[in-house]
Amino acid sequence: AGFDVIHISNMLARLPVRRLMTKNPKTIAPTASLIEAARLMLANKISALPVLDDREFNHSLCQINYLYWFAHI
Repeated sequence: AGFDVIHISNMLARLPVRRLMTKNPKTIAPTASLIEAARLMLANKISALPVLDDREFNHSLCQINYLYWFAHI
């Protein structure tokens, strides 16, 4: 028997974010190059990279196909 939508919705409603979040995520400085970011994402097999400026969240760099292209130049 499979899960129904209501059951899944109820499970997700009770699931705290901390159970899914990455502890000690890889981060990058806003001064880093796109090639550095792409290589870091490829090396760690991650699809998003928090951009931190003086330990404060600034932006998030998400996986974009052209970043992979840049990483292999």
